[in-house]
Amino acid sequence: MRMFPYTHEGRQVTIENGKDAHIDSIHQKGVYNGLMLGYPNEKINVHFLESARKWAKELCYGRDVYLIEPTQKPMERKSVDEEGLLALLDELGIEITETEPTDRTFEPFIALPMVVCCATLMYDGVFRDTSNDYSFLYILWFQDDYAFPIDADILEQIKQIPFGEFCIETGY
Repeated sequence: MRMFPYTHEGRQVTIENGKDAHIDSIHQKGVYNGLMLGYPNEKINVHFLESARKWAKELCYGRDVYLIEPTQKPMERKSVDEEGLLALLDELGIEITETEPTDRTFEPFIALPMVVCCATLMYDGVFRDTSNDYSFLYILWFQDDYAFPIDADILEQIKQIPFGEFCIETGY
């Protein structure tokens, strides 16, 4: 039984066993917002992944959030025109003193998808405790663009979440 007589058009999501749920709320932000120094690589991505988890937990009132593990993708590294950069620095009167070798090694460029999303999925039913009325689950995922739409691969992964095992059940 639905508490409110409105439709969930455009917000429907299929969860385990083909059940229909809907997105009750969604929050999104750019993954690398605030990255001032450095570039996406495995080491820095650990930081941004942990930061996304903390952000989601705050949004979800300190409750656990189900993470759909992001796929990290290699990126092409753009080379720097060292001669042009040195000429510009010289023109600006900035003196360079070499303190480390110029033959630097770089971590491979590997990026998370560019947008992190945190949503509340609601299901108008329960899985475990029939004295309750509905279930919900907080989920966190990464995709290349802001929703909507939600990335098709993410929608497939949502179907695989054991919703009944991880959801919170409550009453009206």
